[in-house]
Parts: sequence; structure tokens; C-alpha cells
Amino acid sequence: MADVLSNGYLLKTQDEYFEEEIALYREIDPNWNLDSSTPDGLKAASDAEIFSILDQALQQAYNSKDPSQARDGDLDTICSLTGTERDLGSFSTVEIRVFGVDGTTIEEGSLVESEDGTRWSTNRDVNISGGFGVVTATATTLGAIEAPPGTVTRIITVTGGWQSVSNIQPATPGRGRQSNASLRRERQLTVGRPSDGQLDSIIGEVFAVTGVRSVVANHNITVDPIDSNGVPIGRTYIIVDGGNNAEIARAIYSKHSAGSPLFAAGTPIIERVQSLKYPQQFTDILFSRPLYADMEVRIVVDNDGTLPGTASNLIENSILRYIDANEIQDGFNTSGFGIGDNVPVSRLSTPINQIIGAFGNSSIQSLTVNGMSSGEVVPIQYNQTSRWTRANIIVSVVQ
Repeated sequence: MADVLSNGYLLKTQDEYFEEEIALYREIDPNWNLDSSTPDGLKAASDAEIFSILDQALQQAYNSKDPSQARDGDLDTICSLTGTERDLGSFSTVEIRVFGVDGTTIEEGSLVESEDGTRWSTNRDVNISGGFGVVTATATTLGAIEAPPGTVTRIITVTGGWQSVSNIQPATPGRGRQSNASLRRERQLTVGRPSDGQLDSIIGEVFAVTGVRSVVANHNITVDPIDSNGVPIGRTYIIVDGGNNAEIARAIYSKHSAGSPLFAAGTPIIERVQSLKYPQQFTDILFSRPLYADMEVRIVVDNDGTLPGTASNLIENSILRYIDANEIQDGFNTSGFGIGDNVPVSRLSTPINQIIGAFGNSSIQSLTVNGMSSGEVVPIQYNQTSRWTRANIIVSVVQ
């Protein structure tokens, strides 16, 4: 059978098992007829196949105990030991403007609808003042749902004094079911939840909140009154993309030291958290949502005649899957682009070549992101995250 060595499980192939059994027969009688048409030859071939199948089953059992090798249900079991659960998907969010009579309150959970029929639920109460109010709404359907500017226009939850609704900015797409590769990475982050290091502990706790896509936390421990990011001395900032405001605030509350004041580094969110142990105790928790930097991708592909008519659409889909690392199974890009991550333009060659390389010898003539070409990097600030939408991916296929 296969061997378990210090460096892992050493698998034998079916051919290796067959050759070993044939050698054992030859030790008994060098002239033994072991042709595949003979009963003994068939027996050796059958044994080799059975042993190989057993080895593969044993390897699966061995891998199921290794976080780097386990997959699907086995990986879920390992991750549950550290309190990490597979994300079944996150919801898209969009900032909307509600227009109407001053003094009108639009309650949390009010529904609006975009042109494609997607419904969105407001995340909090919002009051109309000066003719309008601004609030974030979350899609009621999981996944990467897009809403270009000016497409969220229908009011579903009728409220007296509420006259119209629209979105100035595009929606920030959510994600589909979390892949094995992404879950492994999240497990590595969330094992820091019981850490003595405060920042690691905060990041791990917030990452465990359902729907959270990315988290950064930092503390200005320099002697300068303000560090290079504009953070005052002694302040801690926490930036979170995705997830529910109240749940994120409670996660921060459970790990943050009272001696370090919080700082808003992006779009500020303030949530009041009630102590579970002392109900009379309330604390205001300050964190930030990232500022979004929209990426405009322009691609020109030289078609050698092999690409199908749907090539442009296939390339768009491939780029969006690549950016949403949850869609990638065990590839080298398991994290996508998080908060503060710069965007090397050349990385987008990978999802493009995955498509055109499957058909023939077509090639990329030009590739730019926000006007920068391959070999250049689109800079993203520490409190920003890149936002990718289909409407901003323009593919031209030329002969």
C-alpha cells in the first residue's frame, strides 16, 4: 500500500501496483505466463486497480485532516474547529438617494427596486431634509448583482411623503458561495480571533461576521502627531467592506481596548453597542466603510479567426470571476483585491488569456485599467478598495 512519510502521503499508481504484483509472480516462476489474456494476468491487473482505488480513498481521508488539502465538507469540518464558517454568499450594496417632503422618515427595511427587478432593502432609518436623504440599501438576493447609476428608481414600500428614489453611484457587487481556496485564507485570518495581539484579534473577529468581504485595521504607534495616512497619534482605524453595521460594531466592541480611541479613515459609521453582561452600559463604536475607486478596463484582442462571437462576453465574465476570488478554485489568486490593494494591470492578462487561449492563438493587443497599461500599477489609497462592474469593462475584438 501507499506510504505516509514525514512530507505527506506518497501515492502509488495503478501501473506501479501492477508491476509489483507481476514481479512477485516472476519470483516464484520466471517463466509464468502473465499475459493479459490469462487468468493470472487478469488477476494481477484487477488487484492493481483495486489497490489504486483504495489508495485514493485513503489519500482523501488523509487530506481531509489537512487544511491545505481538504475540500468541501471536509474543509468545512476543519474550519468549524476555529469558528470559521463558509460564506454562502454576500449581498450587493448600493447608496441611494430618497426624495420627498422634509421631515419624512423612511424606515429601515424599506424596499426599492432596480430596472432589472432586483429589490434592495434600506439598512437604517433615514430622514428627508432639504428635499432628500442618503442611505445604503442591500440587495435581497445573494451574489454579484449590479446596478449602474440611475437604475434603482422604483419605490416598493410606499411611505407618505416619499416621492422618488435613485442611485448616483453604481452598486458594489457581493459574492457567490465561498470557494475552498477563499475559505482556507479566511481560516488563516480568523485563527487570530483569540490572539493577544489586539489588531489580529479585531481583524479575526470582524472577518467572522457574515457578509464581510475585506477588513483592515491599523494603529498609529509612531511619534508623529499624524502618520503618513493622516491618522492621529494613538488612534486605531478599522475599515470594513461588507457585513451588517450592528454586527461589525459588536465584533469590534468585543475585542477593542478602551485605551485606544477609534478613528474614521473612510466613510464613518457610528453604532451604539449595548453590553450583554451589563445591559445599562452602552458604547459608541466608530469604524469606516472604504471609499470606492471604480476601475475602467479597456481591452483590444487580436482575433486569429478562432474566437466565437461571444468572446467579449466570455472575457467580461472571466475578469469578474477573477476579481471575485470566491469564484476561483485553488488558483494563485485566492484573495482578489482587498482594501488598500493596488491594482497591477498585468494581472488581468490571466483571466483574458484563459478565454482566448482555449480557442487558438489570438492575443491581447492592448490592456489598460484607468488609462494605465500593462506593467503599470493603479494606485489605491489605504482607505480605498477597487470596484469592478461589467459596465466598466469594454472589450473590442478585431481581426
